Amino acid sequence: MYSQDTDTPLKEAADVGQFSSDDDEKAKGPSPSLSDWDKRFIEIRTKAHPTETEFERMEDLKDQFFKAAGVFSKMIIAEKHLEVKEKKVCPVDVGGVAGGTKFSVHGLFFKYPVDTKQGNSWLYGGATENNLYAAKASNHDLRGLSYFMLSDTTKEFQIPMSALIDYQGYRLVVMTTLPLVGDTLVYGSCDAGKSMKWEESIHNKLEKMAKSLNLRPHLGPHDTVMALCGDLEIHKFTLDDKPVYYGLDMARIFPPADPQPGSPYGSIFFRMLRPELIKMFSTPLSSDAFSKWQSSDPLATEMNADVTSIMKLLQKQINQFALHLSHNKEVNNKFILPDVQLTKRPLFNGVATVDSFSRELHTKGINLRYLGSILIKMEGNDEMQCYIASLLIIRALKNLWKLKIQEQSQKTKERVYKICLDITIPFLNSCLNLRNERKTEFSKSLRTTILSMFSAGLLIAEEEKLLLKKLKELKTKLLIPWITVRFCQLCGISLNSSTVDIINSPKGHNLTISRADITDFVPNLKCLPIMEYYSGLYWYFQAQQCKEISTKQVLYQNSISRLGIAINYPFHNAKYYYASALLNLKMINPNLFYDPELVVEILRTVTIDELKNNPDGKFVICYYIDYLCALMWKIFTSEGDCSQNEKKHALEELAEVRKLREKKIYNPEVKSLLLYLNQEQKNSFLGYPNSKEKDFIHNSIRNKKLLSKPDTTGLPTHEAVAMNLESEVLSIATQKKNYLSSLYSTRSDLLISFLQEAMNW
Repeated sequence: MYSQDTDTPLKEAADVGQFSSDDDEKAKGPSPSLSDWDKRFIEIRTKAHPTETEFERMEDLKDQFFKAAGVFSKMIIAEKHLEVKEKKVCPVDVGGVAGGTKFSVHGLFFKYPVDTKQGNSWLYGGATENNLYAAKASNHDLRGLSYFMLSDTTKEFQIPMSALIDYQGYRLVVMTTLPLVGDTLVYGSCDAGKSMKWEESIHNKLEKMAKSLNLRPHLGPHDTVMALCGDLEIHKFTLDDKPVYYGLDMARIFPPADPQPGSPYGSIFFRMLRPELIKMFSTPLSSDAFSKWQSSDPLATEMNADVTSIMKLLQKQINQFALHLSHNKEVNNKFILPDVQLTKRPLFNGVATVDSFSRELHTKGINLRYLGSILIKMEGNDEMQCYIASLLIIRALKNLWKLKIQEQSQKTKERVYKICLDITIPFLNSCLNLRNERKTEFSKSLRTTILSMFSAGLLIAEEEKLLLKKLKELKTKLLIPWITVRFCQLCGISLNSSTVDIINSPKGHNLTISRADITDFVPNLKCLPIMEYYSGLYWYFQAQQCKEISTKQVLYQNSISRLGIAINYPFHNAKYYYASALLNLKMINPNLFYDPELVVEILRTVTIDELKNNPDGKFVICYYIDYLCALMWKIFTSEGDCSQNEKKHALEELAEVRKLREKKIYNPEVKSLLLYLNQEQKNSFLGYPNSKEKDFIHNSIRNKKLLSKPDTTGLPTHEAVAMNLESEVLSIATQKKNYLSSLYSTRSDLLISFLQEAMNW
């Protein structure tokens, strides 16, 4: 069983640096120059053509940052019950309207994101304080910083290394300490609009960035034209005698959803629209919609109306997705099976993960707060409805658990650890008995939390009733093991492996959680996506070079977990490396389950994009062969009458294709082939000189014949290379006639589809 006292974080601090009187002095205010953290981050991030060296350096920097942030976050939270004079890390006063109690230590700046009272109202909660909404805003700040950085293609602006730490029911925002001394602010406002700074050269650059994000410049306080949100801050520092510009406070860089009746008081500050949805819309939107920041703009009403209009697009996206989920049961394997499989052997390591369903939602521009809206619009596919209901409940459980811990902490001077443990044990037992909960205090609190998260200002009264009705009907079918384990992962509650096994077993409903089942509380860290991107690439190339199979598997898994976050952002080739890592891992361990649909979609897209944009590059063949491999994986692992043994053979053959890819990627004839493709500007790699060969292939497909090696006699070298290359790949799927005859009888349409894809995409 895990035990903790207030000295534990200090012992851990020895791993990241001596905590001495010098650090106490630094904690009183900002450092006079950029920290070593920031200098290293700038040097790595601004490299024009990063190599494996930069990937490794970023991984090392991220690891150090994670350890330091984790240690001091644990220390700050462990000391929460102490008087200021008793704390090892004392709070500092650096101003600002919102943000909460702040700390500075070891070159890092920490703050609790809490609600702030302004006059008679709270900034987020209105009549009552709501720190959970403030925590949501901190998540938007991290996302805003990331998109701000990505939209700055010239890399003229910097952002601090930043992360969110969730630990024992509390959230801390951590960033590198910046030298905010004197008059460093050159653009934006740091006092809620009382004063504004503005420079034309900076504004012009920000306008270009706003255009790439589909955001609209507008008038802010004092008739100042703002490219992005009014409370954004641009600070000017000096590094090596050169000016360095830093962007801060990006929580509202994307506009809020149109606040409907019943919405929380400060919803425009934490219910923001997804950047993916904004990119889909035909009209640029104002970051400051519905707020006082743009109230002096004569076009404010028009800009608010634009955001109201985009809500119609959002509703259309929700309706279409709900319809798709209702009538396509194959999505169950895509979304449900991977999640359920992963929670049977969960990792409680504090590494942020994104499930495939949430990723799909975000790709379509839909926020997770619309899970209830999707659920009530679904008809049929009970398994998917049950999954969405379970996902909705997990999110509500996380918020309810945090709320209970924070409320109890305000009532007593007990250590947060003890409060957290005392609340977590009965909470987990209630989770395991969700199907049997009958009007208990827990069920009432959960119901209230669900409605506040997924109904208030989102559903009308009739829709809310329908949501509650659906949840009641699905109650007996809830995925209790997945709900319990996934909730623990999201909250940093580490369980014994034997406890996880029991939860996932038929006896799980009889389990009573005790202190012995909880081994630890671990800090969950969510950092800047660029750090995950570089880290994922580092582990990918480490796996490529590794010879030992078991180690190779671990390295690919590390890469997948990091790149799985990065692919939500427009990083160069992130999706390709993610898909390639999945494909490689599948060949190493066929028993691992990952979504072949996603891999095929990614590899198809990157191949076509590469052919259009860089047809004479060396990666085209690489992408294309991976795409063919993924197609085979998708077919051979699809549901049907194939036996497990047959699927095993198919995967073995897939491994042979991989060997072919390694062999052919640097073929000396590739250049002439690609030049030919560029000349012809075709969406096919075959390039047959006449229709005779095409007719042969189509006839073979129609007659379900096996493809034979094509006769390339007399053809130009580049055409022969193209035909032979594709033929060799396809021959892997057609070598064993006996095996394929069984496939033809059970899944001929899929194989024909595969051949058609390979020939004609």
